[in-house]
Amino acid sequence: MGYTVTLAEITSLSGGEICAFMFRATNSEGKSSDSAIFSAAFADAVSTVNAPTKLAAESSQTSITISWDEVASTQLPGGAVTGYRVYMRKANGGEKIVVYEKNNLKSVRKYTASQLVTEQEYIFSVQAYQYNGWAAESTEVTIKACGKPSLLYPPTIVTPSSTKFELQWDPPVSCGG
Repeated sequence: MGYTVTLAEITSLSGGEICAFMFRATNSEGKSSDSAIFSAAFADAVSTVNAPTKLAAESSQTSITISWDEVASTQLPGGAVTGYRVYMRKANGGEKIVVYEKNNLKSVRKYTASQLVTEQEYIFSVQAYQYNGWAAESTEVTIKACGKPSLLYPPTIVTPSSTKFELQWDPPVSCGG
């Protein structure tokens, strides 16, 4: 059984326009029903969408929250950002994995990774998505899963004098990791 592919060239569109396509197959028995709608924009994903910037991270002993600025598109609507993807890996050579991906939810610009190993460093990066695919990755940010020190007792004076004094203190009960 052979297949015949018919390609259509569309020439009356300008850059940035979004087109919706449906496909149908035909054989000796007849025509298929229409395929699901496929949308594409006449824009280049790499050159029209910048990588996310200003990655910020906060951590606790077992979680890290990463956030980033909204990506501005340089060509609309094809370059319009519609979502984001977050990568994570352990800093000691762990495998890079996708931990968050929504190509249709641009309002979310924060992700929390949980159940992490305390004192382990993790590396994160983010990509923006538009109609024609994923843009370049952001620069990476590295952060250790740890909390803030707590239960720090006040210092005590060891050797007071009229011009100086020496202080002494114990480390915090919890270093936070």
